[in-house]
Amino acid sequence: MPIKDMFCEDVCDVFLNLDEFAEWHDIGPRAGMARRVRCVIDKNETSDIASVVVARFSEGVAEGSIRVYLRQGDIPRPAIGEILRIDGSLHIVQRTSLEMGMLVIELSENEHGS
Repeated sequence: MPIKDMFCEDVCDVFLNLDEFAEWHDIGPRAGMARRVRCVIDKNETSDIASVVVARFSEGVAEGSIRVYLRQGDIPRPAIGEILRIDGSLHIVQRTSLEMGMLVIELSENEHGS
């Protein structure tokens, strides 16, 4: 079996395995349109997008970034600038890419200060 096919198989069998890395999350453009999908959410503050966004603060709102990894085809690929709801929380799509059978979505998020 070619390595590319093996990697695509590993997307579900390993990386998106609920017993290993993945968890169920509701993702979609609006409430009522979200799909429950297996995905991995990475809140790695050292990502290149985070270095730009995390430093911005305004009136008690800090912005951060997250990366969502899910199987290509589980949801439609969102457009840059689109609002995406993850488990009820709103995020703005900054970047998307297709990587060996996976859809990777980079989003900015707002965290309201107290």
